[in-house]
Amino acid sequence: MLSNRFRVVFLLLLISLTLAVSCIPTLANDWDERLEGTLPLPMGYTLEIPDPISGVTSVVCDTGEVALHLADSDSAVKQGRINRGNWTNVSGVTLHTRFRVLFGNNTMGIQLNDGLADGRFQLRWDSGRLWILQSTPDPGQPNYIDMPAGTWVELWVKILNHRYWLHVFTNGAWRLHSVGSTPIGNGGAVYIGSGSNPGTGAMDLDFWRLETTGGYAPGEPNAPCLLPAGNLNVGASVNPIVSGQSTNITVAASEIGVSYQLRKSPDNTNVGSPVIGTGGTINLPTGPLTSTTTFNVLAVSTSGSGCSTQLTQTQTIVVATPTTTIAQAKSLPDGTVVQLANKTVSAGTPSCYWIEESDRSCGIRVNSNTLLPVGKRVTVIGTLTTREGERQINVLSETEGTPGPILRPIGLSLTALGGKSLNSYTPGVEGGIGPNNIGMLVRVWGRVTAIGSNYYYIDDGSGLRDGTSTNNVPNVGVRVLAAPGSLAINDFTHLTAISTCFTNAASQIQRALLPVATDCIIPNAYLNVGSTADVVCAGDSVDITVAQSEEGVNYQLRALPGNVDIGQPVPGTGSTIALPTGPITQTTTFAVLAVRAEGGCAVTLAQTKTINVNPLPDANLAVGALVNPINPGESTTITVTGSQANVLYILRNDADNSTVSEAIGVPGGVLYLPTGPLSTTTTFNILAIDLNTYCSIQLAQTKTITVSSRSKVGLHIVCCQSDFPNYMQFLYTCSNAGHPVRVVKVVDDFSSAALAKQVNPATLTIGRVNEINGYDLQGLDYLINAGYTPQQAAQWYYNQVKPKWEQYRSAIDVWECCNEWSAHWAWQADFYIEMMNLAEADGFRIGLWSCSVGNPPEQYYEDIKRACARAKAHGDHILCLHEYGLYAPPGETNALLKNASPDLVTRYRRLYAYLIPRNADCPLVISECGENGGGGFTGTEIFVDDFAWYDAQMKQDPYVIGCCAWTLGNWSGANFNEALPALANYIATH
Repeated sequence: MLSNRFRVVFLLLLISLTLAVSCIPTLANDWDERLEGTLPLPMGYTLEIPDPISGVTSVVCDTGEVALHLADSDSAVKQGRINRGNWTNVSGVTLHTRFRVLFGNNTMGIQLNDGLADGRFQLRWDSGRLWILQSTPDPGQPNYIDMPAGTWVELWVKILNHRYWLHVFTNGAWRLHSVGSTPIGNGGAVYIGSGSNPGTGAMDLDFWRLETTGGYAPGEPNAPCLLPAGNLNVGASVNPIVSGQSTNITVAASEIGVSYQLRKSPDNTNVGSPVIGTGGTINLPTGPLTSTTTFNVLAVSTSGSGCSTQLTQTQTIVVATPTTTIAQAKSLPDGTVVQLANKTVSAGTPSCYWIEESDRSCGIRVNSNTLLPVGKRVTVIGTLTTREGERQINVLSETEGTPGPILRPIGLSLTALGGKSLNSYTPGVEGGIGPNNIGMLVRVWGRVTAIGSNYYYIDDGSGLRDGTSTNNVPNVGVRVLAAPGSLAINDFTHLTAISTCFTNAASQIQRALLPVATDCIIPNAYLNVGSTADVVCAGDSVDITVAQSEEGVNYQLRALPGNVDIGQPVPGTGSTIALPTGPITQTTTFAVLAVRAEGGCAVTLAQTKTINVNPLPDANLAVGALVNPINPGESTTITVTGSQANVLYILRNDADNSTVSEAIGVPGGVLYLPTGPLSTTTTFNILAIDLNTYCSIQLAQTKTITVSSRSKVGLHIVCCQSDFPNYMQFLYTCSNAGHPVRVVKVVDDFSSAALAKQVNPATLTIGRVNEINGYDLQGLDYLINAGYTPQQAAQWYYNQVKPKWEQYRSAIDVWECCNEWSAHWAWQADFYIEMMNLAEADGFRIGLWSCSVGNPPEQYYEDIKRACARAKAHGDHILCLHEYGLYAPPGETNALLKNASPDLVTRYRRLYAYLIPRNADCPLVISECGENGGGGFTGTEIFVDDFAWYDAQMKQDPYVIGCCAWTLGNWSGANFNEALPALANYIATH
């Protein structure tokens, strides 16, 4: 039905334009979407910008890189250009653009129309020069711009009152190149791209902006402006620095034609002069700094009115106070960033080291994972802090110097340990005497007086007490922060340790000792480090191996950078040991820290090991079903949206992970995985396997297909919904009963399909576009008459309908193409095969043929088979047929479905008897099914009874998805709106 067609002969030239641009939406949305690539280019050879519409005066295309490649053809027809129709009654025109010409003989360039009596300005490239045509430069003004092939040029053209001003951007600034007059009476469109002369050429367009509200020169108050990018990376060449020093704030990927002004936050005080972008990284000097300072960067366009944007990222430069001595640093409050230069490392652990003055007058702890050898000179910048009464530095940067003499420990009595306060910020210990020595390397001796699990006490006769106890016995002496090992009460011992402290329950600072290795034997740093696998999948674990590990040495696995500890230390055994990485999600380099159990001396093994991690397929793809629920014995298709290239998706029964079907992903498209016939409700999962790396993961979503007997009767709808007010109640009645409408078919007006999807996404929706751009699409005889091959016709058809299909992607599951075009069967088969190829690449599904009642003829079954076999193979396309009761039996007034079987109704079985043994039985929808030849409503009772009979027939055939009952909406008296409540009750109970 709906077969009112006309035939025209139509022949279009196709061009290839590659687009990846972004446009400020100052013109019609479809123009923006075409530039952004979400809509196809219009048919023909130009990319048209519509004439100004109300409130619209300009268009901006900012590509960010070579994004629009314009190519001419060897033809008198202009091809590969951006075209703008004439406009009138405007006060002037401004164009700002950047492009390069790759080659051409007087074919590629720009043309502007000033809108006043069609005055025209034209630039055309030829032989390395961009020539000014149509207009006349003033005396002494040049009539060309030097422009070698492949060289970028940025131009600004102002046209006002039949005068032009041409500016060229050179060395970071605009230069007026020439001025002249534009002629009167020379009409012509505005374009960027090829001209009207025959020949070949190509150019790349970076960006362009066209204003029709007035002619402006660069820098004039109302001049148009391209807003600079604000998401550039802002860094620093050196950070932190020392007070009085300068550094550079860096801006990566700076834009040409943009100046960058460094400013202090939060008052935005300018620092230095602006720096012009180069396309690469630029440096903005901070000047000497005396305190920590945060900077921002203002990006200002050097064109137009100088529009600007502050870059999103800021950068804080940490400024350290230089201190000559450790004692001077300790005189400053916590939070101060200090620099200590060329100090000597006295001791170290895997998490910190201590530095001292060479005269052993003062020392301090530096919290850092860097393992520095004793005696090493180091310059440290860091933040002062206090922990348990001990002043420390949290390192920000450290610079290793040359090795020097190893400092000897200072021998102290336990009473002298810790010492008095150094200053108001550096307290001494409770009852301390003598110089403050916290943080220094010392040598002490004493008798063991108490033993805990991870500490012990020694006393040299001083009888010190710190207010703590062990096993309810007050501790006597000084706490040693280490396991006692083989020591016992009353043993005498001596040790080299760091003088440190802790706070007791009364918040008093008490003496403590942290043993460090000075006479410890450094572990062997040159063991072989390997792994059980060099390449793994994300989330896998691997063992880092250390060969010939030493007994008495613990090996700690660390991730670089940052020396992050992984797991627990593993004791050496004298042979190969394994250090598990745990799950790894990205390529990681591992190091191994070897620590002597007795003495604590440590070294990082010289060898590291990098484990390369391959990513897993995306597990968060949407999993759906084309038809759900289904009837017993029927099959449906599981869908995967956003599938990835070179990834194999395996549909599995979730109960036992047995394979059901599989397919390789289509980049960004929808993948279809058939379930096969089901007899019971079944849950499916999907395993995704990267075919390059064989990394696999089960998709997060599963899908349960409900199997229950339900009606296959659906609806055919013609415009408009006001003609069938019972529609929404019908949808809800069926859905609420757990029997959503099986299928809804719509033509041209797709809102009814969107409503059906809104009520229940399980409803299959079919759509068809009958007419577009003045072309009747129900049959394509005019293309055949014009000599189109099926493949050319499919490309033409697809270009026509794709914007509409894209617009209603969420509403329509399957798109029919032609309607009851019962001719040219072999040609149509090839046409539909190519249509499936084109549509499937973009994630669309096709409904084939839509033959009129009584078709196709049996002699063309082989052609039908070719297309249906392709539909079944992949893409989940379907076959659509029409069946009608045409003739009333003698003595009756209505031509019912039940009276037309098997010649006209259920005739599909004859075709499927041919398709099934040839593996071409793709799913079937009877997309038009009606009584009285589609020309009259039979009444509610007869209508529902007749479709109940047809429903029972369809349920016998699992390949039939359903039928679309003709019709809702006014068409030849066939509107069955009054039967909707009764039909809803039937579907809800069947």
